[in-house]
Amino acid sequence: MYSASDYRGMARRALKNYWWLAVGVTLLASILGGTSSSFTPSFSLTINGDDLTQYYPEALRHALQVFLPVSGVISLVQFVIGGSVSIGHNRFCLKLVDGEQAQFEDLFSGFDIFGNAFVLNLLITLKVIAWSLLFVIPGIVAAYRYSMATYIMAENPGMQATEAIERSKALMDGRKGDLFCLDLSFIGWALLATLTAGIGYLWLTPYMTVSRAAFYRSLPRSMGDRAPKAGSRTLARSRAATGTARTEHKNISPAAWLPGISASSDKIARILPHRAGR
Repeated sequence: MYSASDYRGMARRALKNYWWLAVGVTLLASILGGTSSSFTPSFSLTINGDDLTQYYPEALRHALQVFLPVSGVISLVQFVIGGSVSIGHNRFCLKLVDGEQAQFEDLFSGFDIFGNAFVLNLLITLKVIAWSLLFVIPGIVAAYRYSMATYIMAENPGMQATEAIERSKALMDGRKGDLFCLDLSFIGWALLATLTAGIGYLWLTPYMTVSRAAFYRSLPRSMGDRAPKAGSRTLARSRAATGTARTEHKNISPAAWLPGISASSDKIARILPHRAGR
């Protein structure tokens, strides 16, 4: 079982010669709505119900009347294409983790499954919102439950969105806390990045996303179509082999764990009677 520091170490090794490329790809992915830290321009125009625009100069109020609808359109476009951009960005990160040649063009590779990617993004959003209506914590748990679905679809472009979600639920069964600890381990870096007026996030965001890709790759069934499914003979054989290994391990005597302990015991048995005779 890997720890959060192990995943971060994997990410640093994967990014060793690709930092600037990863910064550019992740920044564009954020602008296009393909990451969890996507950038959308927005402003709060009220405080305690008081409309602040009444204090603005006339020219600024006219500018805001144009800007706010544009901001809404940008948000809509980000949501529509965000699924495809997320798929492409995940492919880019997985290539880095796998030691393959990652390219800038990988970011747009998800548009070949635009329909499935959009449906997946829509379903995940609706499910997380639905769970969030119960309480904040169930919404957070749901977000982690479905967090691997985009990685799964990135490796299985022909898969339906519902199947990718179900596979993500299976992968994250018992592992949601591990991913949460990985995300939480970046809180110190996030504070430092905030002190740099946000400039540090240019490097922190790819660091985090590649660490998540490393987490996905460490999951036992993150093998795309090669992954054994529940009820398959491959999975059954794997479980049988694991059970056999555990049984053999339990049957090993303590003497076998410490080489030489039997020989030492024989020497002691020969020495003690000799001294007793003295």
